[in-house]
Amino acid sequence: YFKNGQDRVNGKFPVGTIVVKHSTNPSGTVNEVTGMVKRGNNFDAAHDDWEYFMLKPDGTLMSDSTGMVMRGATLMGGMCAGCHGGASTKDYIFSK
Repeated sequence: YFKNGQDRVNGKFPVGTIVVKHSTNPSGTVNEVTGMVKRGNNFDAAHDDWEYFMLKPDGTLMSDSTGMVMRGATLMGGMCAGCHGGASTKDYIFSK
């Protein structure tokens, strides 16, 4: 889901773009929501300023086993940015 159907502008998504997807368990209910938001202002200039986050089904931010909130440029040890780096020529978005 791209908030407001946002598209790239001159090859990049504008600051404020929000992209989310949900995963479901075998019974079809939502397990979690993962997302990214374009922050700008050199939030993470090396990865075009995207912040990654994970939400519980109720919309609140998830926390890991240590209590750390699941959001940021280096979420899950940089795994999100590392994977999305495979789409760096498309502003880190695979699906659009």
